[in-house]
Amino acid sequence: MGIYSSPEKVDESEDFWKLIGHSGTVIEDILVDSNRVLVRFDKKLADLHLANHNPINNSLMIQKSDLELDRLKIHQLRLDKEISIRTSYMNNTKWFKLFNEIKREDILFRFSKIKFLLSEITFEFSFDNSDVDKFDNFGFMDKGGGPFKFKEIEWISIPVEFEMKRLNRSEKLSPKIITQPIEEIEKLMNRLGQFEYLKNHIELKIYGYK
Repeated sequence: MGIYSSPEKVDESEDFWKLIGHSGTVIEDILVDSNRVLVRFDKKLADLHLANHNPINNSLMIQKSDLELDRLKIHQLRLDKEISIRTSYMNNTKWFKLFNEIKREDILFRFSKIKFLLSEITFEFSFDNSDVDKFDNFGFMDKGGGPFKFKEIEWISIPVEFEMKRLNRSEKLSPKIITQPIEEIEKLMNRLGQFEYLKNHIELKIYGYK
C-alpha cells in the first residue's frame, strides 16, 4: 500500500505528497534529459490547499524518478518544439502523394538513408515491393525500425548506386551494384508540385525540414 502523505510534519501548503496518484503534463521539455521536469497537474493545487511556487499555475518541478512518465507525450512535445523552429517543406499530404505515386509508377528504391528530427543518427530505409502497403496518410506503420510519422522525417537520401553483398553458401561473392531510379523520382516530384531536394552524381536528397 502506498504512502499518500508526508512522513514528516510539514505545513499543509507544502505537503506535495497529496499529488501522488494525480495526472499531469510535462510542459518544459528542455528538462527531459536532466533529473527533473516541470509538470502541470490536471488537479488545481489550490483545491488541495497546496502552494503555487512557479509562475505557471498548478505546476511543480518533479524528479523524473518520482513520475510515471508518458514517453509518447514527451516525444510529441519535443517534436512539436523542434518543428516550430525549422523551415518546413513537406506535410502529410505531400509525403503521402509522393510515396503513392512512386508506388503507382513502380519506380521503387531498394536502399536509402533516412534522418528524423529528434535523432542524430541515420537509419536504412527502403521502399520496394515489400513496403508499398505499409504507409497511410500519416506515416509508415510496420517498418523494420518501427513505425514513424511523416512529420518526423528531416530528410531522405537515395544514393544513385549501392552495393548489395552476395553469398553463395560459405563463399563470398563480389557485391552486386544496384542502380536506383533517382532520375525518374525527380521527374515525378517535378510533375507533382514543389519539393525541396538536392540531386547530384551521388544522391537524391529530399528534405522535410531545414
